[in-house]
Amino acid sequence: MKRMRILGLALVAVFAMGALAAGSASAKPEIGRCVAVSPGTGKYTDANCTVKAKPVGTGDHNFVKGLVKRNFKATTGEAFLEGASGIKVVCSSSVATGTIEAKGKGAEKVSSTYSGCGIPAFGLVCNTPGKSTGTITTFLLKGKLGYINKKTKPKQVGQELHPETGTKFAEFECTSAVFISVHEGHEKGGNCIINHQFPINTMSLTGTSEYKTKEAKPGVQDPQHFENLKPPICNLESEKNHEGEAGQERSSQNQTSTIETEELAELFA
Repeated sequence: MKRMRILGLALVAVFAMGALAAGSASAKPEIGRCVAVSPGTGKYTDANCTVKAKPVGTGDHNFVKGLVKRNFKATTGEAFLEGASGIKVVCSSSVATGTIEAKGKGAEKVSSTYSGCGIPAFGLVCNTPGKSTGTITTFLLKGKLGYINKKTKPKQVGQELHPETGTKFAEFECTSAVFISVHEGHEKGGNCIINHQFPINTMSLTGTSEYKTKEAKPGVQDPQHFENLKPPICNLESEKNHEGEAGQERSSQNQTSTIETEELAELFA
């Protein structure tokens, strides 16, 4: 039977939390808390830090970068990697854990465990070596927040992820017939993936992140980069039979994650 490698399979749930605060001077989105302060001393007049005090410094809330309790957990329903050819690696659910970067600039130490994984088109079941049948785990990932589009209302913010070390996202095999190494793409994709994050303008314990395929373009991730083109492109690739570039095709990750933090948090941008 054939052997196959999938390059760049993300299969990760990423931190997405809180609010996108209007009017912030922040150059990039950041995670933190809107906290109450003595009346007449704050920069904002509301509990989400979206309304600036006029005159400045007469409000009752301030935004504080970072969190005291920085760990988070994410869960998904079905998640799948879709190649340009239409072939999918499908998992029924996942659980991820990670840590919010100390200054609130993004996420780190992100690791996901996927259950019920396989390639339905081939009737194959997949697992990371040493894990139970149908279980795929990722290596540790990290990345920073960025703007997808600041001109829309509300603004669009995403979280980029890439391996903390090396180039691999994960490795797994499918019913001994297929071995899959998950790492960066080459000609058509970079060593990263970006999601959409929402809701916005709310201090909250929960949030949502979404990976999706560009409409009517299987294998093409939406988005592929932040609005400033840094990183220049984030899209995944699949490779079959260790064939190198000749066996590669673009692949896109699809999943919606529900995120839980240990304390109220806000995505401030």
